[in-house]
Amino acid sequence: MKKILFLNGLTEHAPDTYLFALKIAAHFQTSLTLLHVFDPPTPTLLENDMLTDLEMPQQLVRFAEDQKKARRKEIEQFVKQYTLPAFQAVPREIVVEGGDLLLTTVQWVKKSQPDLLVMGLHHHNRFMEIFHASLPNLADHLSCPILFVPPEAHYSGFLNLLYVTDGNLQRDAGALQQLLQWAEAFRSQVHVLLLDQELEPDAVSTIRTRWAGAMDNTVTSFHWIQNDSTKWDYEDRYPDAIMHYADRSGADLIVLHAHHQGFWGRLLTPSAEKEVMHRSTIPILLGKWED
Repeated sequence: MKKILFLNGLTEHAPDTYLFALKIAAHFQTSLTLLHVFDPPTPTLLENDMLTDLEMPQQLVRFAEDQKKARRKEIEQFVKQYTLPAFQAVPREIVVEGGDLLLTTVQWVKKSQPDLLVMGLHHHNRFMEIFHASLPNLADHLSCPILFVPPEAHYSGFLNLLYVTDGNLQRDAGALQQLLQWAEAFRSQVHVLLLDQELEPDAVSTIRTRWAGAMDNTVTSFHWIQNDSTKWDYEDRYPDAIMHYADRSGADLIVLHAHHQGFWGRLLTPSAEKEVMHRSTIPILLGKWED
């Protein structure tokens, strides 16, 4: 990991999320970019109420420039106030852009190619309303994992990682590389939760053995939840199982796949996916990993 991007909406919980980003950057010895996106001034309307395709009037251009400068000063003050002395050595960059929050974030991620995007998970404001409605699409458009930090989360390290899998060899192999990095950086223990798609016991045993060997004994527990249609309702029960096992394992981080036609597309409905995001009080690492 070389570059981390922190999406700073200057919300109430931004300082806590920033602390997560700072400490992760320090552990991985990476640079940290703070991206702030603001709503630019809108162009004037013609008399027929149609938006003009012409260049914005100069006063709007100047207003946008002034707004950008003001927001940059806010971010600089934020960094000065919330960067603890122990993390002053973390290389930091500030980027302020005007535009649509979702589109600008996607564009900037494609441009800068970070290894991780860190952002707050706020349930009841405009910031997260946009992203909640677009979470599957957002993950489809980004090549890097996204770390969502809920407002209830407080950094205490990542000693226990809960990895949720459907047993897919290709995705597991890709996620394994990420998990090894996190486990090494934070000296973590990994807990594997297998949500079964009608796997046979022998196949489950093979998956269990593969994980134990690949993670060099950092896997401390392996739990298998069978997909029995008479007992399990996809929409209701899988989120329950994930949250229950996260609590049972003392997880500091839940690691999930983001595949539109893969893991979530088959196992969880959009409402169930939102349920996990809504209920979690610990960070969620949402990634798109391939072998």
